[in-house]
Amino acid sequence: MDDSQIDYLLNHLGDSDASIRDGLVYSTLAQGFEESIFSEAQMRKIIAFVTDGECLYYKIGSQADDSVFLRSFSALMGAIFLDCDRRTPLLSPEQRKQWFSWAEHYLFDEQDHRGWVSPSQGWAHALAHGSDLLDAALQHPLFTPSTSFFDLISSWMGSLDYPFHDSEASRLSSAITAGLENKKFKQTDFERFLSHTDTVCWEKEEASESAPCYCLTFWINFLQSLYFLSNSEEVRSSCSRYCRGYYLRMGYLPNDR
Repeated sequence: MDDSQIDYLLNHLGDSDASIRDGLVYSTLAQGFEESIFSEAQMRKIIAFVTDGECLYYKIGSQADDSVFLRSFSALMGAIFLDCDRRTPLLSPEQRKQWFSWAEHYLFDEQDHRGWVSPSQGWAHALAHGSDLLDAALQHPLFTPSTSFFDLISSWMGSLDYPFHDSEASRLSSAITAGLENKKFKQTDFERFLSHTDTVCWEKEEASESAPCYCLTFWINFLQSLYFLSNSEEVRSSCSRYCRGYYLRMGYLPNDR
């Protein structure tokens, strides 16, 4: 593949036409990295374009416009960059540091929460793709989550005012599972996160009166996914305890069971 073809792919990374963005651009770029089709110089060119251009944060804060496609698919590219860099160093120290920071924050900075947009535009799915980026960071041996990492998640979940129904909770739980399996978190910090987030979501539920409480629904879906994704009996036991508490409080289970 020559540089002019790569330029075309990069210039259409956030194309609003799903057949171009998904069917051609992303699939070609992903294959090029994963199967080492690109030369090292070409890979560095692609990384520089997405990183230096801050494509992940292009018009961040926008809602319901086409800018989300560039952000969302830049998140997927970031996941590829980190995965490749994990196996064979490819990023510069500055680029690696930048992607680590973005991986930890983009998910919570994104304001366009649409999943499926339309038949012609396909998936935006920025939350899911941001979770994939976080997942890749949590598998990277050089990534260390900040001390405020779990606070970010708890705060974000407590502020949810939008229903998610396209497996977003499962994608986020997959990232957390990667962090647990790669020993990125202390078990005590993880348990504190579970307790705090459960409290935050129930307080939001109680304050909502008859209005829908999307954060509690997301939280329970997250816990259920984490239960099945984790191989740790300790993690599964904790998730089971909070899920059981939910079903008891919601009246699905009698108190004597």
